[in-house]
Amino acid sequence: MASSPDASEPHPHKLTKFFLSISIFITGTLVLAAYSTTMGAEYSVKKNDIQAESLTHLVKSQD
Repeated sequence: MASSPDASEPHPHKLTKFFLSISIFITGTLVLAAYSTTMGAEYSVKKNDIQAESLTHLVKSQD
């Protein structure tokens, strides 16, 4: 009796769904890492600008 290819694997798409889930998770993690790095860099620049303005204001007020 000949068996069909699906008979040996009852769920042929189960492994594919697993790899798809892992790929989506890794992609989401990478996107969040890139976003947080970008936001951190922009916040740091803004923070340094605010500190420089405060220092300039302080020096001018001391004169």
